Amino acid sequence: MLAAVLAVTACQKKEKVAEPSVFRVSPKSAMNETGFAHELQIMVTCDVQFSHTLDDGSWIEISSSGRNASNLTTLSLMLSMNDSPSERRETLHIQAGSQKTEVEIVQKPLSKAVAVDEVRLQYVFPESLTFNFPEDWTLSSDDSWIRLGTTSGKAGKRTQVEIRSAEMNLTDKARTGQIKIAFQDGAVFLPVIQESSLPSGSFAKSVYGIYNYNGIGASITYEPLSAQTNIARRSSGNIFRIVDPMEGKFIEIGGLSSSTAVSDSTRLVIYQNWTDDLAFRTEKDAWVLKAENGFVWLIDPDKTGYIIKN
Repeated sequence: MLAAVLAVTACQKKEKVAEPSVFRVSPKSAMNETGFAHELQIMVTCDVQFSHTLDDGSWIEISSSGRNASNLTTLSLMLSMNDSPSERRETLHIQAGSQKTEVEIVQKPLSKAVAVDEVRLQYVFPESLTFNFPEDWTLSSDDSWIRLGTTSGKAGKRTQVEIRSAEMNLTDKARTGQIKIAFQDGAVFLPVIQESSLPSGSFAKSVYGIYNYNGIGASITYEPLSAQTNIARRSSGNIFRIVDPMEGKFIEIGGLSSSTAVSDSTRLVIYQNWTDDLAFRTEKDAWVLKAENGFVWLIDPDKTGYIIKN
């Protein structure tokens, strides 16, 4: 009977847990992991057996190298791609003997790999983005008005992408679309906003002239009591003039096409002595914004506007 009691007592004793004399973990946290699938290595220096667990474990797989002669074990954490809209968090728990430590892991959403949150377009002018991803990628859009200069790229290669609208936005409100940046196991959707292309402010009025030629609102406009206008129609392109005979000043805008369809482009050749703020001769590409009642509105890439006679 006594022997049986002693046996039960012995079974109830806990085994002695080996305590480490060295227990170091590096890094102690990983708070800025990219949203792409990749490996994160955690180095554990410990001279006894240790255990490791994850709170969730649904998006991280762990493999171990085994302990080497220097008591170093490498835990390889394979993070899956995070194509959700939000960052996600996980905690790795490591225990050796009675000692415990935690490694907090934060993975950013895949969208943070793109330098911008949206693309804003004006008129039909292109915007450029530079992509450099660790995976091959393709670019596409289901919006018929969005044009893409480049539609694919290779892993690790810097690639410039040109995005523009195929047409003017002839409404008084911005319109929205999106482009899709696709990878093997996920995608990022980037909003594209095109602002209204309609003339606004003083440029919306039916007054001939050059508007916002300095980028901060300065304009030269036709004054009916002191100036004259005329248009010369030639096979090489029409020429529109504003002339102030009393002051000896003139503006001549040549290279004008007889077509005034919205979004049409033309190469303007401008001569003027009206102001010292502009060169005597300038060449500019410009696009038709609007044409009505004998007036034509054009815009150039510097956002200088022109109202001429049709």
